[in-house]
Amino acid sequence: MPPLAAEESVSVKFADPEIDGIRTNFSGEHNTMIVHNMDTPGHVAQVTTVLAQKNVNIASMQLYRNTKGGYAVMIIECDDAIPENMINWLQDLDGMIKITSYNTEEAL
Repeated sequence: MPPLAAEESVSVKFADPEIDGIRTNFSGEHNTMIVHNMDTPGHVAQVTTVLAQKNVNIASMQLYRNTKGGYAVMIIECDDAIPENMINWLQDLDGMIKITSYNTEEAL
């Protein structure tokens, strides 16, 4: 397959992928953070506040849960790289189960 020209791009769309039994929807085109947490107040605010403090702009964000007060998943696609030290800090907060991140620059 020939390399892409500078003006070409590849579009990736995950067709309703399931994450831990929860049906989700995201493109995979941006730097992505997948946050697994308990469905309790404050987690969205904690994550978005830290992203803002690190000057990371959110391109899209989806929230999912299996039941009220149960298991939840946040999928956040960002315009900017997601700093590893931010992931490490968030993982230590109460109610956070697991955080996975993917920076598109690392894939090149």
